[in-house]
Amino acid sequence: MDAVDQIKFLSEKGHELLISGQYSAAKTFFIDAASLALEEGKNVPIGNKQEFESVAHSLLRMAQSAHSMTFRAIDSQANAVEKMARRIKSQDKAQVIASLSNEPSEDELHSLHAHKMSIPFGRAVNNGQLVVWKPETLMNGITLITGGSGSGKSESLRSLALELEYHKIPTVILDLHGDLDLNFETISLDYRGDHSINPMELTSYSEIDGGPAPHINRMMLQFDYAIRNKMSSTMKAWLRHLLTFAYDVHGITQTDPSGWRNPPPTFVFLLKLIRTPAEYFISSNNQQYIRLLETITTSTMMAVENRLAPILEHPAFSGQNNVIAIEKIANQPVRILLKPLNTVDMQFLAADTIIRQLYAYQLSKGHVTEEESETSKFRMFIMIDEVKILTGYAGKKDDPYAILNRLATEARKFGLGLILASQVINHFGRDIKSNAATKLILRTMDIDETKRCAKEFKLKIEQLSELSRPGEGYLSTSSHPEAQHIQMYAARQHPIKKEISVRKETKQSMDFI
Repeated sequence: MDAVDQIKFLSEKGHELLISGQYSAAKTFFIDAASLALEEGKNVPIGNKQEFESVAHSLLRMAQSAHSMTFRAIDSQANAVEKMARRIKSQDKAQVIASLSNEPSEDELHSLHAHKMSIPFGRAVNNGQLVVWKPETLMNGITLITGGSGSGKSESLRSLALELEYHKIPTVILDLHGDLDLNFETISLDYRGDHSINPMELTSYSEIDGGPAPHINRMMLQFDYAIRNKMSSTMKAWLRHLLTFAYDVHGITQTDPSGWRNPPPTFVFLLKLIRTPAEYFISSNNQQYIRLLETITTSTMMAVENRLAPILEHPAFSGQNNVIAIEKIANQPVRILLKPLNTVDMQFLAADTIIRQLYAYQLSKGHVTEEESETSKFRMFIMIDEVKILTGYAGKKDDPYAILNRLATEARKFGLGLILASQVINHFGRDIKSNAATKLILRTMDIDETKRCAKEFKLKIEQLSELSRPGEGYLSTSSHPEAQHIQMYAARQHPIKKEISVRKETKQSMDFI
């Protein structure tokens, strides 16, 4: 190879490296080519010498400009190529997701049935392997699901509810949007009043922490959360006296536990008491309450009535018609439709009351025993499709007295699991986020929410930004903290085949969770 060919080779190699972004190496090749051109120019006639010098100067300029504006333009071009590659990768990913099986194979189902409470969650996007949820092996049964509208939250909830039903784990669904229309018994809390709850029913009969006094404290908190037009301290004191009197006249007093199981007062009675306290106080012949009437102004009485009447008048809280039997719903799949209540204050009061009553029922049964654990560590699950009703709207998501925060630390001991969904990660309180053993994030609503979720799940923003398909998301658990990219099953697409009874082991590992 003569000198001209060597200069040409080094120059072309420099350009190749330049285009590929290897600027330092390109600079070296340009300098070598320029040095060779200058050296060769010494040995040729004067006319040709100028040509070699001109080539050498051009090559030196290329070398000197390796990291200048010329190469920034090329760098931008490289970025465009990189973006195109990401788009191609995204298209490939979509094809992978589309090719995922919609339901577990028969062999996979056989293998699942060989293990206690192994629930098919979906498939891993990178390799198509089955992803299995095994809540029995996790720290607790608290599951957090977040994602924007249309991300697949409702379908994921339906899927889990059906799987829990198959495993004979009762699930109480608090349905605020009416989207979880499963083949479960449905109880609608609405203005027809066909079913009702009684928030005044005691939730604890323990002489240590039960009775009417602590229950009145809880009710005061419930009213404080539910009523937007807040009560003054005088109004609250008056309401507390009314609640205490309501229990007293029903033979339920803090000092006599034998009466705690008497039929409790209802909101119907409480409203009558609020409107005509003198009539009830005087007929009781209780001088303490009769004297109390002299200290309360008419304006205070009317203010309490105006704030509470819309709630107390609602047939769903009458505590009279087909009162929801907690013992019954805690032992079968049931969907409680809260959508007809319309307002968040009533939905909050209904949801908070039902959860507290369910928790009290499980509390009365004591800790899950070893004998129970042989069948399942879970007595039941509570599923809520929009957790903000209990945390977000009142702005007290981190309140330690909020029922969800209490369950976050105590539910496991009493066999209670929680499946909580919301469109915004900040609707979950600190206790829920830190204690949830299972977390699923689906497509978010906007870039700000994407950033918040990426921080919470320890993911890159780009990973969440590329989620495009309903049910596509990232799953992490207490036994596998590193989030895995998965495609959730749709409930209608993966019914567990109940006729399968043969327990056949497969070699494929399905122990992600």
